[in-house]
Amino acid sequence: MGKGPAQQAPRPRPTSTTCFFDLSGDQGLLGQVEGRTADDAAYWLARAAPAWRDAIQVVAIDMCSIYASAVRRMLPRAQVVVDLFHVVQLAVKATGDVRRRVVRARYGPARRLW
Repeated sequence: MGKGPAQQAPRPRPTSTTCFFDLSGDQGLLGQVEGRTADDAAYWLARAAPAWRDAIQVVAIDMCSIYASAVRRMLPRAQVVVDLFHVVQLAVKATGDVRRRVVRARYGPARRLW
């Protein structure tokens, strides 16, 4: 006999994680830490060997200032760049916003046809 909804154990809340990848293609996923704060990312970086951190030249991040802060703190010599996916995502969003604004200006607000 199965458990009813009131008898089921509560599901754990999904947590956000921060992932670290080797973009040179040699090692793939380097590590993962629970949380999405600058301190979470800095904690993972701080656990790595200083020589390993010093060897990192470029860090690709999404456009989140939280990650930029952690990288500047823990990898001060590394150049921070934005990954291509997020650049394209921002360009697509901006293009859509402009298109909608132009269409509204020309034809007026959208009306439901049904």
